[in-house]
Amino acid sequence: MNVVKNAQERFGTTLNSIEADHFNSFIDSTGLVDLPIGGRSFTWMNKACTKLSKLDRFLISEDVTVRLPDVRITALDRLWPDHNPILLHIDKTDFVKVKQWSNNIKTLERNSKTMTLEEINSIEKRIDEGSAMPSDNDHRLILLQEIDKIYNFASMDLIQKARVKWDIEGDENSFMGASTKKGGII
Repeated sequence: MNVVKNAQERFGTTLNSIEADHFNSFIDSTGLVDLPIGGRSFTWMNKACTKLSKLDRFLISEDVTVRLPDVRITALDRLWPDHNPILLHIDKTDFVKVKQWSNNIKTLERNSKTMTLEEINSIEKRIDEGSAMPSDNDHRLILLQEIDKIYNFASMDLIQKARVKWDIEGDENSFMGASTKKGGII
């Protein structure tokens, strides 16, 4: 939904009040809470930096805020995209289910990568032996593109994890993250 709740969530563009009213009605009728985002007022910016909007948000039920009072939303830095990624984090919660889900996804991704690489190797072996079919080369190219996607997603995941870690822990060399040693700042 590329909709904002009010005029304060837009800069450089006009507010469509009908869309905003519908969006606010939806939020109210479903009993959802729009958590405030720390770090930014706006989460989207056009390339010329002349138009800003708060388009990204977490809408959660009020029950969740009661059960998890430490839930927070932080807007992370953007590099190339026009949206800031937003991070939902909770300070004191056990994430056993999330960890299990994450481990299952990682296992599936590893298995997919292994099977794709094995299939590429099998095709290349047939090509090397001279027993490949004409369609094998086309299929090999498709598989190579799939492997490229897997590696790109893994790289993007590592970049995003580094950004999250940076936003949470900060820079040890910055003034805010500096620690004192023997009475001085290091």
